Amino acid sequence: QHISNTVYALGLLDFWHAPLFAKLGSKEVEKVRFTSQGLAMTVYGCGLLGFHHAGFLGVACQEAARRPGDFTAQGLSMILYSLGILGFRHT
Repeated sequence: QHISNTVYALGLLDFWHAPLFAKLGSKEVEKVRFTSQGLAMTVYGCGLLGFHHAGFLGVACQEAARRPGDFTAQGLSMILYSLGILGFRHT
């Protein structure tokens, strides 16, 4: 949850934190178990900052598709909105 809150806050502040985003772009992020709200907030923060990492966004899409009932309508819309801003197409 700490990662999610931090990425969300950085996105709102328009502040780029290179070490944190390097971790989001690494294989380490696949080990993180995001809550549905946490995943939505993280992807939204990435969208605000223009962080387009196909590996991370692909994992986020897979998680959202795997457990759609865990997400609120707002959470899903935050993810979809952010993916649209980033021009990400999940294959």
